[in-house]
Amino acid sequence: MSHDSHEDFRAGLDILSPFFEAEGFELVVYPPFAQDESTYLSAQFVWSGRAVTLVHRSGLESVVYSIGQMLVEHTAYLEALGVRPDSAFPPAHDADPAAGYTALLSDLESRLRPFFDEPDREFFEIAAVHGERGLTSIPGARP
Repeated sequence: MSHDSHEDFRAGLDILSPFFEAEGFELVVYPPFAQDESTYLSAQFVWSGRAVTLVHRSGLESVVYSIGQMLVEHTAYLEALGVRPDSAFPPAHDADPAAGYTALLSDLESRLRPFFDEPDREFFEIAAVHGERGLTSIPGARP
C-alpha cells in the first residue's frame, strides 16, 4: 500500500469526522491489515454501543453499521430503509479516492438518520432480516 493510500484514508476520515463528532461519535483508527494479498486500512466511529466501520483500500470499499453484535452493510441498510435508489454511496467508478467519502457523507446526512435517531429495536429488526449477527471481520475492531 502506498503512502498515498494512507493520506487518502486520512483525508476521507477528515471529510466524515465533523458529521460524526456532531453526533457524539469518537474515531478509532486500527492498524493496517492484510487480506487476499491486499493491505487495508480501517476505522470505526463509535458511540454508546453503536459503530460505523469503514474499510479503505484504494478508496472507501466497505461501510458496516452495528449496534452491539448486530451488523448491516451500507447497501443492505439503505435497501431496508427503502432509500437505496437515491443513495450516493458507492459512487460510480471514480479515480478520486475522496469520492466514496463524500458520497457516504451525503447518505449519512440525508438517508441514514434512522441509525442515529431511532431506538436500537428498529435497527435490530432490520439487522435480523438484512444483516449478519456476529463480529466484524476487521482485526482489532470491536463488535
